[in-house]
Amino acid sequence: CKQAGINLVDTNQHASYICNEFGVDPAAVVRVFVGSTLKPAFRETGTTEDNGKFRIVFVGTYIPLHGVDTILKAAQILLPQADIEFALVGSGQLKDEMQSYSLSNHLHNIKFIDWVHPDQLDVFMRKYDLALGIFGATEKASRVIATKIFDICALGLPFITSDSNAIREVFEHKVNCYLVPPRDSSALADAIEILKNDPELRGKLARGSAEIYRTKLCPNSICNSLLARIDAMGAIQE
Repeated sequence: CKQAGINLVDTNQHASYICNEFGVDPAAVVRVFVGSTLKPAFRETGTTEDNGKFRIVFVGTYIPLHGVDTILKAAQILLPQADIEFALVGSGQLKDEMQSYSLSNHLHNIKFIDWVHPDQLDVFMRKYDLALGIFGATEKASRVIATKIFDICALGLPFITSDSNAIREVFEHKVNCYLVPPRDSSALADAIEILKNDPELRGKLARGSAEIYRTKLCPNSICNSLLARIDAMGAIQE
């Protein structure tokens, strides 16, 4: 990192980390947002399916950073509300443990889905009322904006994720996302209930996430920002 002319990092929080931890020159560090793995496909407010349920989706790899245990405990709190259901998509490190917890606590409001093909993920996710980001309390979790957040914004979905300095580099609570403290299942359950009962706020967050994608997180915006920084750095060196 010290030898590189330019170090690309995903957030300003990560930039501060590598500068402080490894003595990298801040002038050689450039933030570049990760971007979405999905093609943008915004939808109108509301879901494409109406089965009388408020449907929540999480897509991930069950690593500690994701905080899936926080999602399960929130689902446990919300068990009495029969119209709320969760779909957890993916596989990975802690999945067996999470499935065991769900089974032993009779979390019948959770469905585990092993795999959705990336080409179908956009269509699949747009069927849901609300998306979930990450909720872990690891040091890395506080420094990243997870790829799933960019994917959610590319689809124009309302979402809940953990509050952090990294997420606030781009997002604003109740404007284009809903933020809760890390690893706080009660706060997550409260947020889900609030958004379930407030379709106007949900619509506002959906429009906000789509707008932030169009203006800051789409490939053109990310690339233009990077090229401008590189040009500026070149001018300084000259």
